[in-house]
Amino acid sequence: MQHFSTVRRLLHCLGLFLLTACSASAADRPNILWLVSEDNTTLLGCYGDPLARTPTLDKLARDGVLFERCFAQPVCAPARFALITGTFAASSGPAHHMRAQGNIPAWLKGFPALLREAGYFTANNAKTDYNAPINLKETWNECGKSAHYRDRPDPQQPFFSVFNHEVTHESCLFPETLKGAPPGFTPTDPATVRVLPYQPDTPEIRADWARYYDCLALLDHQIERKLKELEEAGLADDTIIFYYADNGGVLPRSKRFLQASGTHVPLIACFPPKWRHLAPAAPGSRLSQPVSFVDFAPTVLSLAGVKIPDYMQGRAFAGPEAATNEFVFCTRDRMDERYDMMRSVMDSRWLYIRNFRPDLPYVQPLDYMFRARGYQSWARLAREGGLTPATAQFWGRKPAEELYDLAADPDNVQSLAADPAHRVALERMRVALKQHTIEIVDNGFLPEGSALEGYEASRQPGAYPVERAFELAVLASEGNLANLPEIIVALEDPSEPVRWWAAQGCTVLGPRAAPAAASLSLRLEDSSGAVQVAAAEAIARLGAIEMALPVLERRLQDTNNLVFALQAANVLDRLGELARPALPVMRKVLAEAAAEQDGSRMEQYLQRILQRSIAVLDGQAPALIHPAAFTPGQAPGALPDAVAPDDLLIQIPATLTFAARQYEFLLESLRGQTNLPRTFEKGELKLVRPADWTSGFFPGSLWYLYESNGRPQWKAAAQDYTARLESIKDHTGSHDVGFMLNCSYGNGYRLTGDPHYRDVLLQGAQTLSTRFDPRVGAIRSWDHTKWQYPVIIDNMMNLELLTWAAQESNDANLEHIANQHARTTLHDHFRPDASSWHVVDYNPTNGAVLQKKTHQGAADDSAWARGQAWGLYGYTMMYRETGRPEPRPKKSPVS
Repeated sequence: MQHFSTVRRLLHCLGLFLLTACSASAADRPNILWLVSEDNTTLLGCYGDPLARTPTLDKLARDGVLFERCFAQPVCAPARFALITGTFAASSGPAHHMRAQGNIPAWLKGFPALLREAGYFTANNAKTDYNAPINLKETWNECGKSAHYRDRPDPQQPFFSVFNHEVTHESCLFPETLKGAPPGFTPTDPATVRVLPYQPDTPEIRADWARYYDCLALLDHQIERKLKELEEAGLADDTIIFYYADNGGVLPRSKRFLQASGTHVPLIACFPPKWRHLAPAAPGSRLSQPVSFVDFAPTVLSLAGVKIPDYMQGRAFAGPEAATNEFVFCTRDRMDERYDMMRSVMDSRWLYIRNFRPDLPYVQPLDYMFRARGYQSWARLAREGGLTPATAQFWGRKPAEELYDLAADPDNVQSLAADPAHRVALERMRVALKQHTIEIVDNGFLPEGSALEGYEASRQPGAYPVERAFELAVLASEGNLANLPEIIVALEDPSEPVRWWAAQGCTVLGPRAAPAAASLSLRLEDSSGAVQVAAAEAIARLGAIEMALPVLERRLQDTNNLVFALQAANVLDRLGELARPALPVMRKVLAEAAAEQDGSRMEQYLQRILQRSIAVLDGQAPALIHPAAFTPGQAPGALPDAVAPDDLLIQIPATLTFAARQYEFLLESLRGQTNLPRTFEKGELKLVRPADWTSGFFPGSLWYLYESNGRPQWKAAAQDYTARLESIKDHTGSHDVGFMLNCSYGNGYRLTGDPHYRDVLLQGAQTLSTRFDPRVGAIRSWDHTKWQYPVIIDNMMNLELLTWAAQESNDANLEHIANQHARTTLHDHFRPDASSWHVVDYNPTNGAVLQKKTHQGAADDSAWARGQAWGLYGYTMMYRETGRPEPRPKKSPVS
């Protein structure tokens, strides 16, 4: 009995020892405090901003470690997914979209649950917003607006505590008065702020900047109170403090975008002396190594001595498990009701952005974003035509790739993607993006609503060919006509994401994707709703709107698949006026959605986009105006915002492709020739001298081929054959100087802006004007002895050179000649049935009509088709240039 009593006493003592050891171990771990602000980039004194009033945060940086290259997702919910899981939101689709529930595996926990299991008290005050069904009761001991580390039951228990500060949230720009300002608070003077070079300098932009600085000053006061509270509780010496912002700033071109203004966030980590051995560097250090939110969870686990799970995709940047990143990555997908897709890669110097839908403007009319007065003022300037090249850059279309030097160009205004000097950096970032996409199984290359979305579904063997989808998405985003054959093949691929990207690639190409029309039409009945919508948009851009709208209307009305309904609503909104026939269906769907009580977030988004689309079509709201897709001197190939609903447009790109092959053969046949081709007669090529009326057509066609695909060989050929016509600027023997010069030099000037081309055109216009006789009121066509003063209907085409030159040189005489010729022709050439005579011969002494004949038509009274068409074009052009609905003037009858 005594033996067993001794054993019991030993076991009791051992138990007491173990309990004491565990308690000591728990007390000997650091507390970790996260102080989080919302929606602000690095506008702090410690990051070098001269207007910042942030003394508390500046001191925290002096006492701690400042990270110069911390990047977050450009909007809060996907960013918080990365924070709470240690994985990328794009790994668990649809969590990468703003406001979506990621399909996460049952075993994926919020990382604070792992701290709880290790003995930590976890408290979150108060935001969750994790974009996934994270179990909050498992994750947090306390979660809510009253959650606090001081409420832990044992004062010796280590804690992990989060406090979110909302004073800098985007909504701080919306009210007219600043909330929470203490007595005596001095607001920032808008005149002192630095408006960034890509933003317009408007009073509204300046006011938003000033408000933003004020809110950051208020944030600093709030952080000061939190630090004082920690000090007063006697916990400062045992607590590692992190301060960071949850995503980039809220001024135009920041939140929601992948430029540094939207993803570069402050991060300061302060280690008290007791825990300084866990710090990545000494106090006051500034680290340039890139870190991102996916690194935060493993960092906290490293500091707490908790094993980092293998599934986590980030790296600890402090503690015993610290490692260094070469690259970090950000994503942008659907933001509330508006779709887009971008990916970015950052290292310690470079920022690379890949725009997978470059056809979509950077700025879309996103409802919440446009509550800010700065965005509203930017839109107003765009409508008024007041944008400068600098401020239009972000407002317009996106390039497929962007590359910025973060050190030399912190505002990201000069993309170096096309600079051969930085090709190595560009290729390095491209490779990193592809490797990362495959490694994390990026669900962003799946359409939202796909059955393949989610961590587990997307990783089923053979289910989701992520590498193939990525490669096709790259081809689609290039907008290169040479990729079209591969895109057409991909439209028949058995994999949904591959077909989806193929259809989007056709949309990016716009009318140039016409050879894909037959394959696209099959996809209108695809088994995937997302592919149907994407194919309908591509078909609409080809001009076949009557084929596209029924598909979009059907998807819009499918309330069982709201994701596809929202995708269809986005396409209808982008189609603008072309979507007008669908207006009754849009009104019906909006009325039904508005009648829903407590509708889902997706229903709310559907309502927002339909409300705006209908308001624009009804003339109750202005459409966003984006910079013109093409201007003189700009590289050709830019796509229009919309295409007229004309089935013939489907044939144009295919015809241009075929024509290019013919012209390649023709150019080869012309080697060694100095004249220009006119036609083939009896199987032989007929050449003409520059003075022939058709001489301008061949160089003009070469310019059009260059415009259609941007290839340098067509530009070189066009320049060569255009130069052969320079003597025509002084050629007084023909009224067809307009044909000769406008087709060649006119298109060349339009596409290149070459000032020499302009000089030739202006001189040619003066030469053409010498054939005008005010007694007749028209330009003489031929000098044939058969006629006294012949004027043919074709002559209307040559007026385009005169009207352009009149405006370009402010020459009133040229304008008068063009207008008078148009009036005379209108009076004398047209019959009551609106058909036209070919030739009208005048008495040169008094302008009386001598006879009305044909020279090439079937009969004098025939409606000669070519001349009829050219006359119609001529008057359409004259109305376009002058805006004058001229009445028919009275003139003397036939002599």
